[in-house]
Amino acid sequence: MKIKINLNKKKTLTYFLALSLVASPILVNAAPELEVKPISAEVEVIKPINSEVIPISEELKVPNYIEFTGKITNIESKDNMVSILAENDLESALDKLVAHISDDVVLLDEETMGLISVEDLEEGMEVSIYYDKETIMLMSYPPQLGPDVIVVKSDDVDLNIKIDKFDEELTSDDNNLKLNIDEDVKLIDLKGEKIEKEDLANKDLVVFYTISTRSIPAQATPKKIIAIRNHEVKIFDYLNLNDVKFELDNKMYKNDDGELMVPLRQIAEALGYEVEWANETKSVNITKEGYASSLTIGENEYQYYDMLLELTAPELTESKTYVPVSFIEDILVSNLEVTMDGVLEIIKFEQ
Repeated sequence: MKIKINLNKKKTLTYFLALSLVASPILVNAAPELEVKPISAEVEVIKPINSEVIPISEELKVPNYIEFTGKITNIESKDNMVSILAENDLESALDKLVAHISDDVVLLDEETMGLISVEDLEEGMEVSIYYDKETIMLMSYPPQLGPDVIVVKSDDVDLNIKIDKFDEELTSDDNNLKLNIDEDVKLIDLKGEKIEKEDLANKDLVVFYTISTRSIPAQATPKKIIAIRNHEVKIFDYLNLNDVKFELDNKMYKNDDGELMVPLRQIAEALGYEVEWANETKSVNITKEGYASSLTIGENEYQYYDMLLELTAPELTESKTYVPVSFIEDILVSNLEVTMDGVLEIIKFEQ
């Protein structure tokens, strides 16, 4: 029987597999029996759990980043991965969460509004853990995930923190906050280097501010902004592959729906896969040491082992097979990000 799964998210099967392989000692102590919900044709993709119930209406969008707040009660390190267990006393919502902290997790101190390192984390600290709404969560108890941002809280400051993507008008994606930038606002990137106002558009921002207007969206003049991610790919003729600049024989492009399409063969072969084209059926078979996947031009169902995954249909452009960029992450099992410079970055996850 083939299982059919609809995959349309930023962090998908890749991170789920990675978390499954990185079994935290915290999990061993907190939950001896790992309860993983089996995937079947009747089971929907697991959705993130929020520490607060957010009503959904036509006027209110679900935030791109979900916040969990609690105190660190345990810190463990294994296989160069630090994991923290955070707990709160909420009875009607999520009360515990394990966060696996990789090198790309942004760690911040609320009091200084500055970047900190994982060595600065201590048991007893209150932290807010932010994760993308599409993050796959390992459904143990406590649940486990890889966050995007962790902020160490402080009782001595009265700050609001907003994490979201902001457009060209510097309005958040959920339309709850519009930024007014003056010369006193500190603007930096993840390296701590100064950036300009025009560098903020179409990026995910961590915004520190105190007061805002009662308008919709609310308007605020922040104290500090840290740009953490770029959502727009600006360069289409090359990408970063395993931290090396990789020239493309055929450029990436966006289809009619605005989705980024990438040339399949060159990228798949560079990642170590064998690619075979069947002209009669207009289909492609991809193999590598027991791994098998197949796709057909114009059809949005991709075979992945014994499952059928739904993605944007592959296209034949100038006699070359193009697939949606999500194919690289979901089926070729690679980490996929867009750098601050707008370059697509692919890091192969070794199975």
